[in-house]
Amino acid sequence: MARRIASIFIAEEKAYIALLYKKKRLSIESVSSRPLKGLTSALDDLPTPILVCFITRDALFGTGEFPTGKTTFMELNIRKSVIDTGILHGPFLLRFRTQEKRERFSQVSYLAIPFQERERVLQIIVPQDHPIGGLFTLQTSLSALASQWTNEPAGVIYPTKYGYECTFFQRGSAIYSRIIPPTTAQEPDAFRSFMEETLRFLKQSQGFTPSSLYAFNEEALSLLSPFKDSYTISMAPIQEILPPGLHEAPEVLAPLIGNLLAPPEFNLMEEEYTAELKATHWSKRIYWGALGMSLAVLLLTLEQGVDLVMLRHRYISAHNALQKEIAQILRVQPTQKEIQDMIKFLKLYQAFQNQPKLDRFLVWLSTHTPPRATITQMKAKPEGAQTTNASPKEAFPQANGLQIEIEGKLIGGYYEVKGDFYTFVGEMEKIADVRESQFDYGQGEGEFTIKALYPKKQGLL
Repeated sequence: MARRIASIFIAEEKAYIALLYKKKRLSIESVSSRPLKGLTSALDDLPTPILVCFITRDALFGTGEFPTGKTTFMELNIRKSVIDTGILHGPFLLRFRTQEKRERFSQVSYLAIPFQERERVLQIIVPQDHPIGGLFTLQTSLSALASQWTNEPAGVIYPTKYGYECTFFQRGSAIYSRIIPPTTAQEPDAFRSFMEETLRFLKQSQGFTPSSLYAFNEEALSLLSPFKDSYTISMAPIQEILPPGLHEAPEVLAPLIGNLLAPPEFNLMEEEYTAELKATHWSKRIYWGALGMSLAVLLLTLEQGVDLVMLRHRYISAHNALQKEIAQILRVQPTQKEIQDMIKFLKLYQAFQNQPKLDRFLVWLSTHTPPRATITQMKAKPEGAQTTNASPKEAFPQANGLQIEIEGKLIGGYYEVKGDFYTFVGEMEKIADVRESQFDYGQGEGEFTIKALYPKKQGLL
């Protein structure tokens, strides 16, 4: 029997609602739009729980290697890494997915988003009135859908009211997202420069090189044309998975279908809420099954003349015995081996945290490089590396920091680019010990070199 599903996409000014059937293949019954104001009344007749995705500019996506361990400790490590970027301020939700699990370090993709962004959506769709089975960001849903078209790392360029959402993904998970402002998108040269900078950053910081770039409208496809020699450029082939005769805009249908494919690890609803929804769903089935069984037992009991009082007594005895077993299970303590393994993990975690992290510096560099500047070369190597006496499984080589050397160009008038350079050096001095800086200007272009030790000894990291 086909399952009827309601999927909702909350855009900037309106919400799109799709009713879908999923059996052997996807079938779409209808797609409609509603203003955000008064949306809840339009959801009363929808099957529940519903799937929802929404547009946000405040989500932070990333990927990296983190010490393998229990979920709680991996979350602690990832959360600290997010805080260290300095991009998010205040409390945030964290979701992550292990892409590749290894003995010591696992490859993890993660999503961090301010709490208020989720609350904004929950004020539009009240979960008490309309149970939400999945709440995802637009980037998560798009990445899940586009991963149906390719198994290789790729990117999507999605049109929004505030510009283009440029999202890169791998194995079904978004790993980086950046907004292309409307002013940049309107100038082909500015767009090309923006994309080149983004692709260069991804390659240097994460070793990520997309094989394909997908556009969701003709304008984006035209803007991507200069990259066709290096990447496979095409329109998002969403119509290939849709039934004939449905001609909704791809940018509307993509997130509505992507909701069905989004990894549950990136569901922004709390695990307890999702578990309660599942329990409610199954409790209804169990209730009717138990009711039918009870009636059968009752008829059998009356037929065979069994004493109902005795039956009740047996039930109470069995119930009490079950409660005692549950209490014993809950009192079980960790084994000695589990405790030792946790101690080893904590030592590993502490040693790992003491290491200077290049990815943190690259994130800082991507957000603090002057607009007129182009980084032409960057070198980084550990300084003062020493090996401790501890076992290799319990510790890392200890390093004082990273020796970083940056070379770049600044294009523009002398006073403007010189001001940009000294501002850039001043910002870098907040996080690193700048040991040498050089600036030379000629023929409308300034070349600079900066050498520094990262992180700063009395800095935040």
